[in-house]
Amino acid sequence: MTSGYQYGYGLEFPAMVSTGNALIYAPQGLGHELQLRMSKSLSHFYDPASGIMIVSCEDKIWYQDFSIWIDGFEFEVMVDDYFLSMADMLGEEATEQDQDVCILGIVDD
Repeated sequence: MTSGYQYGYGLEFPAMVSTGNALIYAPQGLGHELQLRMSKSLSHFYDPASGIMIVSCEDKIWYQDFSIWIDGFEFEVMVDDYFLSMADMLGEEATEQDQDVCILGIVDD
């Protein structure tokens, strides 16, 4: 489904909705700004090549739910929905180092 999203002062941009994807892809720059606002002053690493923000799983308690508005409908995105554990994603292939590595499910595309 193609829709639109609003950001800031009533600026509206085209958006695409896909229920088959685990990540939220935001336009370049906007996605990174959202990641920075969400991670606040918490430790994080931003990979500009992939647009992914890597964070500590222990910091999850400091993150908040947020809403996305599409065509006048509000969709609440819970922390558990956008805070993705590397250990969970890798399953049996996860190492001990992966246990505290999480990514934010919002990608700067």
